[in-house]
Amino acid sequence: MRLRRAAAGALLMLGSAFTQAGEPAPFTGTWSVSWCNKARPDQACGGFTVHLLQQGSRLCGAHSGATPNLSRLDEGGDQSIVGTVVADTAVLTIRSGRNDSVHLVTAHLQGGALDWQLTDTVLKSDTDTEVIPTREELTKAATAAPAQGFDDMQKACRAHWQTGR
Repeated sequence: MRLRRAAAGALLMLGSAFTQAGEPAPFTGTWSVSWCNKARPDQACGGFTVHLLQQGSRLCGAHSGATPNLSRLDEGGDQSIVGTVVADTAVLTIRSGRNDSVHLVTAHLQGGALDWQLTDTVLKSDTDTEVIPTREELTKAATAAPAQGFDDMQKACRAHWQTGR
């Protein structure tokens, strides 16, 4: 009985990484870009990372960003990104963990990279600036091992899809 439940759970998890057509969910994974200050190579590099989970046409995820020298950080939390997929393009909303601003983003899969473009601001904040790029090419992590926090983000996304909240 326990073995059957474990097997069913494993199949459910595996199935969620595929689209409804049975093909791999191309947006699922960790995507990132590094930002370094070339004039100051002694300083730590910053960057921007998104962890995405695709289930059919739905996307959910989390982000984190840091400026070069790590002087400003933006950690969005487990569901800071939600959106929908049509073919090789995703339309997303992203909420800054730094100032609660909300932005509209299009993310287009192109040649193994994710072309990220912030297209609009839905909710502007007057308190501080977020660390969310306006336009970047994000590279998918090559490692099969999930990034730290990826499991928690997946659980939060699945709960969101089940409850609608």
